[in-house]
Amino acid sequence: MTFKDGSTTLGTGTVTAGKATLAASFATSGSHSLSAAYTGDSNNAASASAAVTETVNLNASTTTLGVTPNPATVGQNVTLTATITGTSPTGTVTFKDGATTLGTGTISAGKATLAKSFTTAGVHSLTAVYAGDASNATSTSSALTETVNAVLASTTTALNVTPAASLPAAASR
Repeated sequence: MTFKDGSTTLGTGTVTAGKATLAASFATSGSHSLSAAYTGDSNNAASASAAVTETVNLNASTTTLGVTPNPATVGQNVTLTATITGTSPTGTVTFKDGATTLGTGTISAGKATLAKSFTTAGVHSLTAVYAGDASNATSTSSALTETVNAVLASTTTALNVTPAASLPAAASR
């Protein structure tokens, strides 16, 4: 028995007691049109099944975000790191500050990073958005608060000393 997904052969199975089986997995999500074809033998004619639609769903993914250092100062480089769980996630992660896109990172070994410095002081609400891939659904991290402090102005203190005026010598007693 030959099993197919559309025109692609998935594999074959031996007919035993009138049945054949094949264990298969799918690399992509979506609808798959599955069928089986029997080539026949000396006692039975060839036949083919009607197509059956199998829907393969994406695996769930989870995205978490970390940032170091936190707090930071204006102009200081920080590293945003998104960790994605799922079935060997691939693709990209978009890093956001509220609705503003900060940049993207490519996933490697389940992580994506972005180095960034902030030009304004204040509290920034950061998220990481995983775009998903053929096997994993999209996911967005919880918001993480990054505090960016203003750079403190440096001050200089100068001490000017003028020569002390002569004082009369203390009288001896």
